[in-house]
Amino acid sequence: MSDQESPPANSGGFGKKVALIGVVLLLLVGIGLIGHHHATRNKRSHEKGELNGEGLYARYCMRCHQADAHGVAGRYPDLLASKLSEEESLASIKTGKAAMPAFGDWFPEDYGLLQTYLQSLKK
Repeated sequence: MSDQESPPANSGGFGKKVALIGVVLLLLVGIGLIGHHHATRNKRSHEKGELNGEGLYARYCMRCHQADAHGVAGRYPDLLASKLSEEESLASIKTGKAAMPAFGDWFPEDYGLLQTYLQSLKK
């Protein structure tokens, strides 16, 4: 081929396909890692007695309900203004509710510690 001739029309097609496959694979791996993170982030990651109510709140609740427990209007509920009974609140924590994930694998005493902490914020 001389310097003036152009390359065939389909040259580089293979390279583009390989690049596209690479991008698709990276996206799939990324989506899989994100899904794994969301599926496992709320699993108990503390030892029995390691966290008090404030520690439980900081580790599991604060990312959505904010440090002051007032949430984000329209997105995450204000826990201090909640009209849920203690039983309803406990059920929501254990089984999840709407967008809130379930925290059903905590140690039994953790739920009381968290509720006591939230009550202390209301004062």
